[in-house]
Amino acid sequence: MIDLSSLKADLITSLKGYWEGLTPTGQEYYSLELDLPELELANLFYHFQARPMAFWQDRSANRQIIALGTCQTFRSPFFYGQSQKLLKENRSLIFIGGQKFFTDIPSTDEWIGFDKTYFFIPIVAFKKVAKKHKIILNFSKKVLDSGIEQMNYLLELDRLLNFKPATQSPPSLHFNQAIPEESEWNANINHAISQLDEEKKEKVVLARKKIFSSAKKISPMQIWSHLREGQDDWGCFQFFMQIDPNKAFMSFSPERLFKWDLGKIQVDSLAGTRPRGETNEEDIKLEKELFSSYKELYEHRVVTEEIKKRLLPFCKQSQVYRLEKVLKLSHVQHIHTVITAELNGQPDIEDIIARLHPTPAVGGQPWNSAEKLIRKLEKFDRGFYAAPVGVITNDYIEFAVGIRSALAEGSNLHIFGGAGIVPRSKASEEWNETDCKMKNFLF
Repeated sequence: MIDLSSLKADLITSLKGYWEGLTPTGQEYYSLELDLPELELANLFYHFQARPMAFWQDRSANRQIIALGTCQTFRSPFFYGQSQKLLKENRSLIFIGGQKFFTDIPSTDEWIGFDKTYFFIPIVAFKKVAKKHKIILNFSKKVLDSGIEQMNYLLELDRLLNFKPATQSPPSLHFNQAIPEESEWNANINHAISQLDEEKKEKVVLARKKIFSSAKKISPMQIWSHLREGQDDWGCFQFFMQIDPNKAFMSFSPERLFKWDLGKIQVDSLAGTRPRGETNEEDIKLEKELFSSYKELYEHRVVTEEIKKRLLPFCKQSQVYRLEKVLKLSHVQHIHTVITAELNGQPDIEDIIARLHPTPAVGGQPWNSAEKLIRKLEKFDRGFYAAPVGVITNDYIEFAVGIRSALAEGSNLHIFGGAGIVPRSKASEEWNETDCKMKNFLF
């Protein structure tokens, strides 16, 4: 484990030297980037208590980011263009956060604070890429105005790097409520099926949630650390963002919305589900069922074809990189296809997200009719569930779809799960499927 006291002293010395030699150029933010010895960022993250703070890990665990404190918070869904402008001034900046599934719906009480969009530039960022580790200190141009501003910045830096003992024992939670209840869910599914046309390859994704409660306020980090230690889905993205002492969104998502790297974009098609088996033999049997099911293959191919169509306006010809392979997670297994394409020029993040979100895997197809059903039948605010969450940097942009997720809020834990409904769906099977998807957060 890194010695934070020694690190803070070294950072202060380095910062003072950097400030003395810095000639301001008028840009909004400046950064000091320093190398670190190799360390496990995920374990280090358990010991911080900054607000806001966030953690990101890509699906390969090749990239990890810890973000502490905020230089600037962005709450407008139109901030993406601003992020690109700031990155042209300063290539070291990192933006981390997410947006709501429906940005036009006012937040209900449990989501207040996240707003339509919540991204921030951290004051302190730890970054791992492969085996290289760095710490980045970001500060605004006003810090260069006076010694008082610099002293205030150093005090904030000291506060953000305070170290506390980690606790991984889970809180005591009891089941509180299901939204909707099973009878209402069955009615919703049957109504949706009656509206779908198989010939037109129509699909809608309906979600539900369970609320678990505690006698006292929940520590989100306590939930996160316990779940992550028991997490063996290393093929998942890991995202955690805490905005106040008792409110955080967290996700172990298997689904990439998109990744931009070296001019190429990569998108997941993830649809079609079976549970994992208790034995290897049962697991293989369920996998064979998955790939022989007309309903599951139909659902998956609807998603794949729609994603390829959505990529056309801003990409050269897309191609399937990985066709209909199984993706096995702790409690479920999915049909997984990866689509790649070369962008026509620089990425317009706002346009890419607008075209790809929501994917048919979490929304439906065609979206205009699926959206009407979701808004009519779902009686809760999805918030960041199934919405874009991720990171934006100068040379790497990646967003996951915020599924397999939960919201810690006060003394409640909201756990979400959704199912793709097509003409041959059965309400009871979709109820069981969403139960399997929510098992990550049950302890």
